Amino acid sequence: MDYDGLFRRGDSGILLDETLLEMAAEDLILTLTVHLVKHAVYLPYLFRDANIIEIILADGMLMYFMDIAAVLNHKGHEIDWHALCKRANDWGMASSLYAVLTVCQGYLGAEIPGESYEKLHGKTSGSLSQSLHRKIAAYQLSTYRGEPKKRLWEFLTVPNGAFILRPVKLVDTWDYLFPESRGLERIYGRSSVTTRIRHFVISTFKMIRFGLDSIRFGVERYRRLKAQDLETSLSTRLETG
Repeated sequence: MDYDGLFRRGDSGILLDETLLEMAAEDLILTLTVHLVKHAVYLPYLFRDANIIEIILADGMLMYFMDIAAVLNHKGHEIDWHALCKRANDWGMASSLYAVLTVCQGYLGAEIPGESYEKLHGKTSGSLSQSLHRKIAAYQLSTYRGEPKKRLWEFLTVPNGAFILRPVKLVDTWDYLFPESRGLERIYGRSSVTTRIRHFVISTFKMIRFGLDSIRFGVERYRRLKAQDLETSLSTRLETG
């Protein structure tokens, strides 16, 4: 994402009598979309599913969809749809934006003129990713409906929650190590064989570093909680009130 552009395109606004920088309408839609799909990772794969609304309810993400629908209705007259689609394509989030807009228009009454977002060129999801997300959605729906859980899926989804399943993350890892040509062009300006090798080496070292950091922070967390005589299980839900 073009973070400098987010600030450059911002405009002065007022909130609770305080001056602040307000995002351009296009950037606001895109950042809300990024945040939503970061949590609702299934959406680009299942947004045309007949049970999509129940899946969203089961996952507890309805509020974030309603935020985007409200922005579309409130700021629709400000949105430059050509710029929005171009930015989404450039940032590699066309599939996510298309899915979000389709759900908001089809189910939440978002006012979108004509086929304003048909110029989004998203990546076609693979059959493995589709299959995994459908299985996870089926598990989440059965839990939401109070139906008996399958022990295998219950084991696989602890401690991260149903829609952050490890097999899905493995599929995402493959895409991270071996991105499509458009992704390489966005990052490096080209998609040659040498660029692919360079990206593989860089991304592999990043993953190793993140993995080591995760282990270190996990150990530190365990020791800190143990010292305070608190629950150390990652699967425990902490409630604040």
